[in-house]
Amino acid sequence: EINRMRRIAEDLLSSGELPEGSLAQRDVQEIWEAENHARQYRRMGGGGGHAT
Repeated sequence: EINRMRRIAEDLLSSGELPEGSLAQRDVQEIWEAENHARQYRRMGGGGGHAT
């Protein structure tokens, strides 16, 4: 799911369909950055433990 969301966000950003500086562009950019951050977190081994 995360990879798909990241891919969709990346496609939207690179397509040029979102007006520069628009709220939609900023929202999609935030989604892309959050997904990218989540991938890095998982790669470092985060999120694998159980909450106590």
